[in-house]
Amino acid sequence: WVFCQGCGKTIPAKMKTKHNVVCSSEIHLLPYIEHRNYYSSISSISNKSPIANIVSSGLGSIFVGESVMFLCHFKVGQNVLLSCLGDDTLDFRSVRRIWPISDKFGFEIFIPEEDKNSSIFSWNEKIVCIEKFRHEPLSVRDISIDLIDRLSSLDKHVSEEVKRLSRNEICEAVIKDGHRFSIDFYNRKIDIQAKISQGNNISTERNFEHLLVSEPKTKYTQFLKVSNRTELKVSFCLDGDGSVSKNSSMKLRPVGLEHIYVEMRNLACVALGLNSTAADGGFESPRSLLMFGPSGCGKTLLCETLISDLNVDVIRIKSYEIASKYVGESENKLMKYFQIANDDFAKPTLILIEDVDNICPREVSTDTYKRISNTFESLLGSAQLRRSDCKTFVLCTSAHIENLNPILRRCGKIDTEIEITIPSSDTRQKIVQLYLSNFSHTLNDDQIKAIAGVTHGFVGADLKSLISKAYIYGTRICGDVPNISVHSINEALNIVKASAMREVEIENPNVKWEDIGGQDDLKYKLKQIIDWPLLHSKTFEHLGIKPPSGILMYGPPGCSKTMIAKALATEARTNFISIKGPELFSMWVGESERAVREVFRKAREVAPSIIFFDEIDAIAGKRSSKISSTVNERVLAQMLTEMDGITALHNVTVIAATNRPDVIDRALLRPGRLDRLIFVGLPNSHARQEIFRINLKRVHLADDVSLDKLVDGTDGYSGAEISAVCQEAVLIALQENNHGEVLHWRHFDRALKNTPARTTNELLKIYETYVA
Repeated sequence: WVFCQGCGKTIPAKMKTKHNVVCSSEIHLLPYIEHRNYYSSISSISNKSPIANIVSSGLGSIFVGESVMFLCHFKVGQNVLLSCLGDDTLDFRSVRRIWPISDKFGFEIFIPEEDKNSSIFSWNEKIVCIEKFRHEPLSVRDISIDLIDRLSSLDKHVSEEVKRLSRNEICEAVIKDGHRFSIDFYNRKIDIQAKISQGNNISTERNFEHLLVSEPKTKYTQFLKVSNRTELKVSFCLDGDGSVSKNSSMKLRPVGLEHIYVEMRNLACVALGLNSTAADGGFESPRSLLMFGPSGCGKTLLCETLISDLNVDVIRIKSYEIASKYVGESENKLMKYFQIANDDFAKPTLILIEDVDNICPREVSTDTYKRISNTFESLLGSAQLRRSDCKTFVLCTSAHIENLNPILRRCGKIDTEIEITIPSSDTRQKIVQLYLSNFSHTLNDDQIKAIAGVTHGFVGADLKSLISKAYIYGTRICGDVPNISVHSINEALNIVKASAMREVEIENPNVKWEDIGGQDDLKYKLKQIIDWPLLHSKTFEHLGIKPPSGILMYGPPGCSKTMIAKALATEARTNFISIKGPELFSMWVGESERAVREVFRKAREVAPSIIFFDEIDAIAGKRSSKISSTVNERVLAQMLTEMDGITALHNVTVIAATNRPDVIDRALLRPGRLDRLIFVGLPNSHARQEIFRINLKRVHLADDVSLDKLVDGTDGYSGAEISAVCQEAVLIALQENNHGEVLHWRHFDRALKNTPARTTNELLKIYETYVA
């Protein structure tokens, strides 16, 4: 250490050069000593730190270098006052006992990590000052010991035990109102807050001594000393309404997953020895649990809620930290985590492994993952045999359960499995209400219910993103006082989509019924098949009616079969999955069938949904009589199983379109699969007039153009060919005039000659024969 003549500070010798640059400015380079006060930053002592093996653990202690103790005239174990530079509030002051450590560890102010409840840990990026506590603290008469964590009971015996443990922890300590600490209560760490009532709460003799001192001590009178005479009173830390305080660990609550949380909490309590009703003798409680489900459905929230409620030691194993390029190091890392839990078997320990399928994948490609999988399997199996594991519980999560090694999914390894599904409409309503409570909005209960009704397949994370996007949109529209409205929600719905649908091809069609000319009878039939089971589900259930599971639309090309499917998805507000035949085929054996299973699995997850197979004749052709099977036949067999197999297609409708229904395998067309066959034929005169009106609504027509004449001249045209006639007429008009503002009859006459009808009589005879 060297003394600077310019600013009067004592600084480390190695910082002299840097200090000379900023000596005359207001910039403070840490650390430094001034007026025997020490200024530095806060650093925590973790269990892995080399300092942890030297210093004695304990709350209310700080550690600084030996040279700092000497230069500031600090005494070993002396009370010192810590405060944040530039902040004089009570929350930024604390009294601690100071202890020396070797200068080789640095010149920071070290605090034990076990003292994490202290507000000092929020001072990380601030300048902290240590000075002597220059006056003898006054003794406090009584303290209220408020339990932040609820216990199962608070009878006289428990209360006395809490008092005894609390007194051992804070006796002779100098504290202030709101001081927080923790005690080990029957293998459970309990957070406690000490409250000092305002007014005459100082012992008589010390109060008298305080009056005799003339020097003002407002800086120190905030802190009082706990003595052997201090009376302790135990109570729960409650808010005014009787609920647990916001500082409590009970603030996390998974909405809509309460029944799952109760089940997993009961399993954990029995395994960790926290449940007094657990059986003894030969009973072996399940020591592992696997939660699986799509990303964003609440697995992590459930885990964090359980950890917060149980308040036990937690070992977090991250999959990306396990793998190593060195032989044997990956297994040693994994065994080390379990060994930490085994070494301190008296304390309940929860081992949390997220994305366990990354540690033990189904398809092992390298020797490293083979060894990791074998090691992890062995550790789970031995947990049932060793007595030291009686208070260890392994909690695993996975978003891709199909990728997990199946050998782990049996009793003795991972004993229990719980599936977290995509939330229902009622659950989505509760989640939306929860997130909206944090924002200003103009939505009523009916509107919130409508939002929950149209967000099919949304998980909790999607709904949170939806509300956030709506708030951002409201900020852009309303300015300083944003409000979430129905309009902002609708705008956000155009951006935020269900997470489960991102892995498959999804179209977001914006086609409505009025965009399709004619076909009124067909539209009504489709609305009955698609909309009625969703809008009148209770009636269907009461009458025992099973809605149609599939629809086959067949007819000439260009007759709006694909547009009708898109309009169904738009109007019904369901998830729309579009599948094209070649996308399912793969050169690898089994991959095509797996692709079909994946499509139907995703459709079930985000139900109600529509799976649309365009040109289904390419993948569902008639099977041959040969013994050997082709890829098409295997894909067809998988589709038949998925559509009407063991697993039901609840609220999933399959719509297929084809131009050649005669080449489709008859097994696909039986009731229970594609049980509704709808012919989409060439448009009649009324439909053709509607198609012309839709395509020409933005075009100015001359007086010599007659829609009736156009309708008569396009007999036998499909809807796509009529649209092509309109586009060709516009292009011809642009060739004559770059503006092309008005279309004359001569433009349509040339367009009709350039665009003839392409539907042959032979194709129409095929449809007539098929219907017959």
